[in-house]
Amino acid sequence: MKPVNIFKIPAPTAEGFLFKICAVNFDKACVIKDQIQGNLFNIIWIKNGKGRYKIDFKTYEAQDDTIFFLTPGQVLEVEDEAIRQGFRIAFSRDFYYHESDAGEAACNGLLFNNVYETAPCIRLSDTDKKSFEKLVLNLFDELENPGDSHHDLITSYLNVFLIQAARLKRQQSGAQLKSTKQSLLDKFSRLVEQHFKVKHAVSEYADILNVSPKTLSKRLQSEYAQTPSEVIQSRLMLEAKRLLRFGESSVKEIAYELGFHDPAYFTRFFKKHTSISPTLYAQKERWGSAGDSLNFRVPALVH
Repeated sequence: MKPVNIFKIPAPTAEGFLFKICAVNFDKACVIKDQIQGNLFNIIWIKNGKGRYKIDFKTYEAQDDTIFFLTPGQVLEVEDEAIRQGFRIAFSRDFYYHESDAGEAACNGLLFNNVYETAPCIRLSDTDKKSFEKLVLNLFDELENPGDSHHDLITSYLNVFLIQAARLKRQQSGAQLKSTKQSLLDKFSRLVEQHFKVKHAVSEYADILNVSPKTLSKRLQSEYAQTPSEVIQSRLMLEAKRLLRFGESSVKEIAYELGFHDPAYFTRFFKKHTSISPTLYAQKERWGSAGDSLNFRVPALVH
């Protein structure tokens, strides 16, 4: 196998593709600097190696056969890494259409768009590894030798990969399927991800879900020890920190982007949750600023 193998489904998009898979197979463990495409879904499988990564300002340790799932907008920062073998799958929002409940859960609230803040990764046993390896090899084979219904087959392999990963994630995080209750929480998760920039009130989500704010709060707290308001505010804070650290917009522009009509109120909101102003946070944390670490890297698998 070549040290790096890459296959794509080309498209006239900013990235130049709808779907891409990359494999690395180095003789010696190493790191390659590159730029992650934050508007894609990313699956990063560290097959042989180890690393310490920061995702959404939290640090995670990874060893052999750890798979990370990154939502568009997320950035994975490398604090330490030594990779010999691994895979990366990247795909656009438009590429993957989830038709089953399991597939929908995979892309909304469990593997991706994880508003409940469980670790954004799974770890594979030897048995699990064989199943996932087969799916990845099938993807490479179809991309290298495309045939009839090419797009459909790629989507099917990806769907199986995500469903199996979602099952493992539920097992490893202790989450259980709870029919109507779980469905309500999953729907709330998706709605927050879709509307957090324009809908800040719990009542707005409760109206869409056709339940009372009290019922929504009671069900959410019974499962996740968070109120709906805390979930919404956490998502706003996460996006604010991302924009302040990795973006170039001013505090005023970020306030308006996040649905705050008064930048001064956004400043108070941010300071309440962090104890510092967004202006000071940006001065201290913004990538490339004098106060920021210049050792920002993304992993070898982000090609």
